[in-house]
Amino acid sequence: MMAEAKHFDEFDPVFGEAIVESDQGMAPASFNALANRSFLFYAHTIDSYRLEIVASDFLSHTFERVLTVSEFDDLRDEVGIGGSWNDFVHYFAASLSEGNVQLILGGVDDLHSESDAKHAKLIAHKSKGLPRISLSLGKLVNLSAKGVTVNIPLALFKALKSKQNDIVKGQEQLSRMEEMLSSERLIPVVWRSNHNEMLSILKAASGLYLHIEDQK
Repeated sequence: MMAEAKHFDEFDPVFGEAIVESDQGMAPASFNALANRSFLFYAHTIDSYRLEIVASDFLSHTFERVLTVSEFDDLRDEVGIGGSWNDFVHYFAASLSEGNVQLILGGVDDLHSESDAKHAKLIAHKSKGLPRISLSLGKLVNLSAKGVTVNIPLALFKALKSKQNDIVKGQEQLSRMEEMLSSERLIPVVWRSNHNEMLSILKAASGLYLHIEDQK
């Protein structure tokens, strides 16, 4: 029996907005300064064997986690989802795209402002009663943070463009199907019209024949 292939080739990018919360180690005043900000998250493949998860407010807080195939396998064991590798890949993606995603901010870095969280945890819960996914994220600073956040708008544009193309293709297929159905409905109508016309001709011919016979 062949070993199960483990890769991220079938993972599509996932975007979303996380609900911001704080852990017990963060002062209320510090958290309040961040609570009103919107944090977007972005999960995508770096290559076939690495998955990157980013969360950012596009201002001063960007967090990241890169999962290798081995680390993702460990995460599957922690979450406790059975089934195949692809089953868990799909569950992971669905938890981010369909479920409730929280970003738990924690800790205050004394080297920065008092409202500066130094670490975060991303928690994705697909639905009530199902196992949740929890990922610790590390903070990126300076050029590393800028490099990651610059990629997100472009990736989002490409994803939206791809969805738009799918919608256009779907509309074109629907139009072709409607044309086919319209043609199929038209054929019986044309046949009935020709059939009625043929009956009229036959009746007229029969009447003419009888009239000729009467004249003999």
